[in-house]
Amino acid sequence: VRRWAAFGSPMMAAALIVVPVVSLSVFQQQYFLARHEYRLSKAMGACGQILPLIAYAILFAIKRITLMNVVVAFVATQLLCCVIAEYFVSRVAPPARSFSFSFAKESLTFGIQHYLSGIMEFLMGRLDFFLVAFFLGQSGLGIYSVSVVMAEITTRLPGQLGTVLFPAFASGQVGPGKSAAMLRKTLFLAVVLAIVLAILSGPI
Repeated sequence: VRRWAAFGSPMMAAALIVVPVVSLSVFQQQYFLARHEYRLSKAMGACGQILPLIAYAILFAIKRITLMNVVVAFVATQLLCCVIAEYFVSRVAPPARSFSFSFAKESLTFGIQHYLSGIMEFLMGRLDFFLVAFFLGQSGLGIYSVSVVMAEITTRLPGQLGTVLFPAFASGQVGPGKSAAMLRKTLFLAVVLAIVLAILSGPI
């Protein structure tokens, strides 16, 4: 019970907080892409990666590198990225119209459903992290999480390419047959990365 209280409840609370924040960050980047603000989209994606690393380095420097502090640092830095991105959204967005209660109600109804599905997706995708933390503790979770992140490199390249190419596909700028060629090239790069990782990796 004590081990579950140390890892389960705080991690669950962090998941409930970070899911809407990360979802909002993704929506902001997609909005920049829809407005053809590609540099802003990639800059906000880099912000979400760099700021947590800075926070982790500070925690390490002051010798406060605990699991809970790392989680809090991640949530705080992601929220800061959302605030920064929202500032740029207000700069590139068209002039706002008058407030619509009916639109706000519709958005809230849809948003709640997406929020709940996002939580379930997060828990299903990261349930293994909770189990490793519960059975092996902080050190085991650290080793496992680094290994998982390295393995997920093969999925990051197609994901980033999909994010960049989404506006082109949605606007019909990609001609017939070109999408299949892009898919084959992306799959080839992912397979090459997977082979390299398989050769270099070892048991944990």
